[in-house]
Amino acid sequence: MSLKDKIIESAYQLFSTKGFEKTTITDIVKASDSSKGGFYHHFSSKEDIVSYIMNRYVEDIVVFYNKLYESHNNDLIQVFVGVFDAINDFKRNQFKEWPEMLKMLSFPGNDLIIMKMAQSFEEATIDFYEKLLIKGNNKVWTVDNPKHVAGLWGRELIRIYSEVTKTLYAWSDESLNNLEDLLSFNEQLIEAILKTDQIKIKDRVLLYIREAKSVLDEMNIQL
Repeated sequence: MSLKDKIIESAYQLFSTKGFEKTTITDIVKASDSSKGGFYHHFSSKEDIVSYIMNRYVEDIVVFYNKLYESHNNDLIQVFVGVFDAINDFKRNQFKEWPEMLKMLSFPGNDLIIMKMAQSFEEATIDFYEKLLIKGNNKVWTVDNPKHVAGLWGRELIRIYSEVTKTLYAWSDESLNNLEDLLSFNEQLIEAILKTDQIKIKDRVLLYIREAKSVLDEMNIQL
């Protein structure tokens, strides 16, 4: 493992146990068996580490999106709805890391990390949808302003997965029914905007959340 990777891994662990605000560069240097010179050779600050982690996170998401596009570039409807499959698969690949991630993201003072993660995810998703809408416009669907529709749909997608998280936190028939209602609403909304009846996302998200709940139960993770 390179020194840079050791610094990142040590920072990640410290953010999970001490929180971002209380973790010092000295803590990171000591935990990574580095020196301040070694640290500053790779990063200028703690915030720089967070930015690097988030950029890598976005790069991983974009890789999933691009694989989806390459697999179904002749079926743009499948690409459009398949973004949900890509996100679900991305999250599935992180199941083993959930305990540490949950500690880091729920620790007081880690708001900056959460905000940057959400912002990076939203920007990458909106950018992907804008390009997709432009490519399929007047051929697969009809939309007057791809940029605004991509922004609207990207934010709705974020809202959906925010509700997925809330449902996992407070699992009940009522919360699951509320999520189903939201998914049905969004299906109808985007189909009306794009003038198509082929945008089906509900079953994809429900399959994922039930699988995620099963994994959480098996790992005995208390949210």
